[in-house]
Parts: sequence; structure tokens; C-alpha cells
Amino acid sequence: MVGGPGSGKTSGLNVLINMLKRNKDDFVSIDPDDILKIYFNSNRKYYHKVEPINNALYEKALKGNYNLIFDRTGTNYEIYYNTVIKKIKEAGYNIVLCIVYNNYYNVHPRLKKREAETGRAVNDKYARNSYRDLTFNIPKYINLNCDDSDDIFVFDNTLSSIELIYRSQCENGKKKLLLIIYSNIFSLIKSSFNFIIAPNCLIRISKLTVSKQLLYFSHSILASLSCCCLVKFLL
Repeated sequence: MVGGPGSGKTSGLNVLINMLKRNKDDFVSIDPDDILKIYFNSNRKYYHKVEPINNALYEKALKGNYNLIFDRTGTNYEIYYNTVIKKIKEAGYNIVLCIVYNNYYNVHPRLKKREAETGRAVNDKYARNSYRDLTFNIPKYINLNCDDSDDIFVFDNTLSSIELIYRSQCENGKKKLLLIIYSNIFSLIKSSFNFIIAPNCLIRISKLTVSKQLLYFSHSILASLSCCCLVKFLL
């Protein structure tokens, strides 16, 4: 999982689990917020006690070869790549990366509401910096190759409902694009085409993002598409 605090990672995960026809109960959740809630009533002054418990659970789950859901923000790409993605992949796992995009101004009211209801407080500066850093790091996650991730899903949760806007999948060691919807996060993913356009993929371009830059880029991409690929302009 990758996504800022309050971005809607739980919603994205639920959609993904349903798409993959899996059961959430089949997975061990590695989430420090769950530990904080269960053992410390979501009191963040005890967060320093959470990390050792979380790490021990992580190591035990890896040794037991359990299915994992690793729920963190992924704000620091280098740390998340080396301690989570690379480590899990080297342990022989298939990795499905779920990224939920949102922005600080959109989630700020949601964070305050959640704090009032559950006591789960998030420092405003930390939240703001998380979304700033993810703006630069989400493209890095999308650009991971098949040595690091087997499937990548990106959800946009900036509007009234969460929407899958990107999916790539590895097949025989080659990364194939299955779905991309050019939406408000086009600037994050426009440089991440290092894969094959798969037959029967879906590409949609919304009116809101039509610009000279987008049209130029779209023309260069569409020129190389298979004739079997469906392209929708939502004008």
C-alpha cells in the first residue's frame, strides 16, 4: 500500500481485494496504526512502542510465508523500496502494489473528522509533507519493473468516489499496460511509460486534462498503440 494519511487506502484496498477475488481474512495486516489502536487506544504518545511490535510481526509473517498487506504511506521511496518492496520480493513473494492518490487539502477535513471520532491524530506538518513528497515519489512506484512488482494499481480518491485510473501487469517478465485514465494526476504518471501496451487495454482522456502538452504526449503514445486498444476521449 502507498498513500498519504487519510488518502483512502482502506477504500482502495477493499476495491482491490474484490477485483482480485480474494478474502481479506487470508492476509496478515502489517499496519502500525492497527497496533496503536488495539494496544494503546490510538494514543500517539505511545507510537515509539508500536514500531518494535510492528517489526516483529513483519518478520514473523515473512518467515511463516503468510500473505501480507503492508500498510504504510510510502512517503520515503528509498526506505519503503529497500525495507518493504525489495525485502518482500527477495523472500519469494508476488507483489501487488496498491497506490491511492489524494492531496492534502482534500484530506485535511477528513483527518480532523477522523481524529474527533477515533482519536487518531495526524500532525498537520507531517501530513502536508507526506503529500508533497508523494507527488515526486508516486511516479517512481509506477515505474517499478517486473523484478520489483508483479501488478500495480493506482486509485484516484480526490472526488466523491474512488476510481481505478491505472493498472499494469507483468507477464513473462514484461510489464504491460492494462488501463490508464488521464485525470488530474496526469502530471504524475506521464513519464512512466516503460512498458508494452497490452491488447484490449483501455485508455481514457478526460476533457479536464486536454492541453497542448497532453495532446502532444497522447499523440506520441497513441501512434504506437495496438489497434486492439480502446481509447476513450471523455469530452
